[in-house]
Amino acid sequence: MTSANMTTSAAPAARGLPARPNLERLKNEAKQRLDALRATTPHAKLAAAQFQLARDYGFLSWRDLKAEVDRRSGVVRAGPDGVGDWIGLAGPRQRLALHIRRGADGMLSGTIDNVDYNLFDIPLDGLTVENGRLAYTLVSPEAESVYEARWDDECGVWSGEYLAHGLKFPLKFTPGAYPSAPALPGLDGFWDGALVAKGKTYRMTFKVRTGAHGTLCSLDSPDGAGTNLPVAEVLREGDKVSFVLRTIRIDGQLSADREAIEARYRTGETDLPLRLERRARGAPAPRPPLPPEVELSAEQLAAVAGTYRFRVGEPWTFTVENGRLMASVQGFSPMELIATSPTEFAWRTMSIKAEFELGPDGRAQRMGLLQPGRAPQTGERI
Repeated sequence: MTSANMTTSAAPAARGLPARPNLERLKNEAKQRLDALRATTPHAKLAAAQFQLARDYGFLSWRDLKAEVDRRSGVVRAGPDGVGDWIGLAGPRQRLALHIRRGADGMLSGTIDNVDYNLFDIPLDGLTVENGRLAYTLVSPEAESVYEARWDDECGVWSGEYLAHGLKFPLKFTPGAYPSAPALPGLDGFWDGALVAKGKTYRMTFKVRTGAHGTLCSLDSPDGAGTNLPVAEVLREGDKVSFVLRTIRIDGQLSADREAIEARYRTGETDLPLRLERRARGAPAPRPPLPPEVELSAEQLAAVAGTYRFRVGEPWTFTVENGRLMASVQGFSPMELIATSPTEFAWRTMSIKAEFELGPDGRAQRMGLLQPGRAPQTGERI
């Protein structure tokens, strides 16, 4: 036995490899051993037979035996180039789809889909595939996600670990593609409603869009669970429409003009009426009643006027026009705010709030921007 064989040996070998071993012959031998194993152990797997065969030759594992065969044969198994479509499961409810393409310049590029969150065609920020190793990074405003894997030639999969938000978990990608959701015509748009439960009103908006991935939907519930909640399934049979989430189901009937849905909201033992109306294109989202407005002097308004820069996004500029505070950001028309205190303001037509922090001189030094579905931002006065 060669010294290379001895370095991976588990015990003195019962038999020695020929000078030029044949991997296919060894695979057939493992299959024959499996047949013998199943005579006494009916549910034995091929991996058990391969492991026994590798130990007979003095190796710790089938992988080590294959590596020695490749070394003697001068074979370099680098794995595939990664080009194609791959699917994986990150936890019980996160189906991921990885798409790798090679451009005319020979460079690789990739995108990833999170199917169960209705997130598609997200470009990868870094992608490398070489020598049987696949790695990519995905940068979001909150964190950087990293995936590293090795090619498993025996199983035909990329096997590795995914690191995100300080959590690490195993993730395998196998060749394949998930089917698209069915395309359901006539439902696209924003469907607004208000659910009354236990004396409280919860605004709900189902956002439906149809595209290359079928008809997809997400739910905004700013008074409840949050925004951009993925809707697992949209169903339509004639005028009957259903929105299905993990623990919630909304079943309804389209109106004759197709602009409203009379529905029932069901979760557990709860069964409540819910009317959804299709929002006119370009119209603002429903918002809760405005808080009581207070009158401010010209000096108080001037104290908060100015431009504020944030770490992410465009700066906001606040000006005083005809005794009203106006807010603008590049590319949009100025919007009116109402004062709820000398340092707190609310947009008149949007669910956005601003909170100003005054300095020793009585002028605002910084401001907090509060928008539904986003983390609060702090802007410094320029």
